[in-house]
Amino acid sequence: MPTCMSFNESLIEETRLYYAKTFSLRRSKKESAIKHSEFCAQLEKCALNDKLEGNSSRK
Repeated sequence: MPTCMSFNESLIEETRLYYAKTFSLRRSKKESAIKHSEFCAQLEKCALNDKLEGNSSRK
């Protein structure tokens, strides 16, 4: 099963930029802020899971 961090980093960066552009064009700033924070939280969760998996696999 591939881990989140095995995604191409440039792809993640492109996605983040895409979201940032999309959100800045939206009328509802509140809605876009919520969605952007959800997106960031998801990336952080992936990174954290990868760290945990990496640490446990080394033992």
